[in-house]
Amino acid sequence: MEGLPANVVPMPMSKTTIQCVMSDGSTFSISRKQVQILPNFALTDYASQGKTREHNVIDFAKCKNHQSYYTCLSRGKTAEGTVVLGSFDPKPVTKGIQGWLRQEFRALHALDEVTKWIFEGRTPISFSGLTRRDFLNHFYSSTDAPNIDQSWHTELRCRAGEDPIRDQEFIDKSTTDAMRETLNADSSRANHLGKSSKKRKIQHLGDTPLLQRLPPPTGIQWDRQNPSCAYDAVFTIICNSRAQDTNAWRAWETSMHPCSPILRNFVSGLNTEAGLELLRDTIRSQLRQHDATEFPDGELGTNMYALIDVLCTKLDFCTLTSRCSLCSSQLGSSVSPLHISDLMLPTINFDYDRAGNTSIADVFSLRTPNGNGANRLCQMCYSRGGRVSNFTPVASSPSRPAFIWIGIHEQPISVSRDFWIDGVPYELRGLVYEGDHHFVARFLS
Repeated sequence: MEGLPANVVPMPMSKTTIQCVMSDGSTFSISRKQVQILPNFALTDYASQGKTREHNVIDFAKCKNHQSYYTCLSRGKTAEGTVVLGSFDPKPVTKGIQGWLRQEFRALHALDEVTKWIFEGRTPISFSGLTRRDFLNHFYSSTDAPNIDQSWHTELRCRAGEDPIRDQEFIDKSTTDAMRETLNADSSRANHLGKSSKKRKIQHLGDTPLLQRLPPPTGIQWDRQNPSCAYDAVFTIICNSRAQDTNAWRAWETSMHPCSPILRNFVSGLNTEAGLELLRDTIRSQLRQHDATEFPDGELGTNMYALIDVLCTKLDFCTLTSRCSLCSSQLGSSVSPLHISDLMLPTINFDYDRAGNTSIADVFSLRTPNGNGANRLCQMCYSRGGRVSNFTPVASSPSRPAFIWIGIHEQPISVSRDFWIDGVPYELRGLVYEGDHHFVARFLS
């Protein structure tokens, strides 16, 4: 509109008419004109969280502590845009924190140090416990704790006459007494549940050393002096797979599944106190004595396929029959036996342009003695429409193999997480990548 500055919107008054009816039946009208705008409205301190305002209007009159002060100020974008209404008491900000809050911050810092000790493996064997109080008592009684607070904020350092252990025990005791009263009240209302068994379990678990309760490592530390990445990649997948499904592995360990003694010895060693690195080095030494060429020491690379070959069974577990996908005629003159070693070596002579994205079944067929690609010419319909691979179990095989390793050599392949052989489900658990004479494992949980 003419005469108005930029970004100024005129807001005229709106007229509202109300028809009033009196008790004697008479009526009259009331008209009111008002600009429909609310100049400002109030927000509580915590309701304003997450809101950034150019102009932040604050009233500290109802703020009780420094947290409320901080919350009100935090929604403002700049100091110039902050408007404080009236006077306020600066003591919630300047008088310092209370003793119980100071002790709580100390406990959080101490627990943070305990976490670092556990991660770095610096906790003594006698370091035990399950509750917060157990960890704090062990921390404050250790030799590294007396001067640890010198690196904390000055407000958190122990002052003259303060004992962090006694103060923490007082706080924990107050909390424990309140919890005990609640538990006793609950147990009196539900006598059929008896005493809380969970608390007894916590007390018993507190006697167990902490390091014995931590989960085992999920990987093997690489031997830099004697590169061990080939062993680490394979054994890491096996170790993690066993940890994912302990019941299935326990059944496999007690069954008669065809398996090499080396693999079974490694899995059995996981039940002992021996570390993963010790198991790896033991198996590595055995393999080196068996064949120093394939399993050398030093910086000479280990043949991954030779390693998997010794971990696999040499028994035929199924036969493979390939048929034309168009006329269902059998391709080839015989049925090919298939065992695990046939699946490992990568296929080099393969027509990638014709095949495109290969399936797992095609990879299986390419590992057989008579397999020469998914585009074999059918002698019945004279087409190259593809092949369908059928697997038939061998009667002499006691069961399907527990592990199948497939080698892929720089070819596009379509792989699903699930794969079936003769009604037995297999699940993809790990991938091993090779490059620059190094192996890296990826575990799929």
